[in-house]
Amino acid sequence: MRKLILFLCICIFSFASAQNQNPKTLFEQANSLYKADKYNEAIKKYKEIESEDYISDVLYFNMGNTYYKLNQIAPSIYYYEKALKVNPNNKEAKNNLVFANRLALDKIEEVPNSVLENISDNFIMKFNYNQWAWIAVVGAFVCAIFFLIYYFSYTSKKKLLFFNVSIFAFIVFGISFFFAIKNHSLITKTKEAIIFSEKIPVKESPKMNSETLYDLHEGTKVLVIDSMEDGWSKIKIANGSEGWVQSESFREF
Repeated sequence: MRKLILFLCICIFSFASAQNQNPKTLFEQANSLYKADKYNEAIKKYKEIESEDYISDVLYFNMGNTYYKLNQIAPSIYYYEKALKVNPNNKEAKNNLVFANRLALDKIEEVPNSVLENISDNFIMKFNYNQWAWIAVVGAFVCAIFFLIYYFSYTSKKKLLFFNVSIFAFIVFGISFFFAIKNHSLITKTKEAIIFSEKIPVKESPKMNSETLYDLHEGTKVLVIDSMEDGWSKIKIANGSEGWVQSESFREF
């Protein structure tokens, strides 16, 4: 009987411990450690949450802040970028990313965007594809509701009003649906990454003995345009320059 009671107590304790370690609890613990300036302990808690495939711009933003406090520039920039990929309208992440980028050694002048790229950045990438999808769902719902109201209305003025609203909602649905698909396609095809190596040579070809075109340092953002099975990747930086680096030198986000 004593053994049974002991076994039940252990099970209850184990269950309670497991419940106490849910993402919300871990997040609160990590935030408390951050506020207490215990940044190494805080990042361990945040990474426990991340290891459970928990996706949140707030989580990534806090991780970026913690790494920034630890003066680890590459992971700081990496997590700010991840936060913005989840929520492009996270203003705090945008602002802190600017400060983090100032600490990176490589100051690369960006090539001006084309008209299509500006349209993409200002409209299609304004929200992530989940947000665009929700807007499309709301647009479709409003369109259906107002079309039904139009159908059962008797006066011509009301019919005209409700018909116009339903048409407007349908247009919102169509545009949002298109932007959601386009946004998802761009994110899927575009592989962005942050250099994590302190210093990495960018080669003319995927060989160690090939000519070094230039060097990159930790924290630099690159576009991965090709990858090889032997551990080399072709990258492109903001000024349009390309080259080959070892794949282990960066982390995609």
